[in-house]
Amino acid sequence: MDAESVFKEASTLHRQGKIREAVELYHKAITAGNIDAMFNLASILESGADGVTADPAESVRLYREAANGGSVDALFNLVCLYMNGNGVQQDSVEAVRLCRLAESLAQLS
Repeated sequence: MDAESVFKEASTLHRQGKIREAVELYHKAITAGNIDAMFNLASILESGADGVTADPAESVRLYREAANGGSVDALFNLVCLYMNGNGVQQDSVEAVRLCRLAESLAQLS
C-alpha cells in the first residue's frame, strides 16, 4: 500500500475508536513521508488515548516535522503548546512567531 492508502486506513480506524491500530498505521505512513499522519499521530500523543501513553515531547517533534512539511494546522497546534507550555517550555514570543507564520501560510493556501 502507498502512504496515502495507509493514512486513509489509519484515519478510518482512528474514527472508529481503534486508536492503537491507527497509531501503528500512522507510523507506517509517516515512514513514507505522509504529513497528515504526522499531524494525527501528534494529536493522539499530545494527551494520549485508548491505552496509548501521552508523549508530549514526541507530539511536539511530530508537529514540528509536519509544520516543516507545510501543515498550517500543525503550526497552529504548536502555537497552543508554546502558549500553554505543554510539551515545551512556555514561550509566548515563539508562539507569536509561529502564529504569524501560520497566518502567512494559510493566506497562501
